[in-house]
Amino acid sequence: EATMRTLSITLGIGLAIALAGCGETPQEEEEFCGDGVIVDSYTPGVSKFGGNGFEVVLQATVPEPPSAGLNEWQIGIIDELDNVRTDVTVVVQPTFTEDDFSPDPFPASLDGDSYVIGNLDLGDRTGPADFDVSIEDPDTGNALDEVTFTFCIE
Repeated sequence: EATMRTLSITLGIGLAIALAGCGETPQEEEEFCGDGVIVDSYTPGVSKFGGNGFEVVLQATVPEPPSAGLNEWQIGIIDELDNVRTDVTVVVQPTFTEDDFSPDPFPASLDGDSYVIGNLDLGDRTGPADFDVSIEDPDTGNALDEVTFTFCIE
């Protein structure tokens, strides 16, 4: 009987410990840039979902992470049904948030299953920057979805 009571207490404590951690997800550390602006952590393959279910995957950048000067981005587009899309128009519009400077938008060209921007020139600007990635219907010009990446440009 004492052994059963010890086993019950041990199992009860183990179950309580297991349930205490249930539902918790590890928190990523926030990254800050400039005057405390929270920015996205860059890793190849970082992705975000737009409001209409499209996923924009930043497959690679040169240099890594994006920085001042000339950049090249490779972007994948996946629709809400998990289809890789190669039949849309993709445009990236950077905006440096501290001084609200926006260069002209950068259209992407299709390269296999990805879109490439080979001339994303950020000049000598540094600090936090929003990169609005617009996905449009090439026939109508209507917006299909949009996501925004925010990176610290150094």
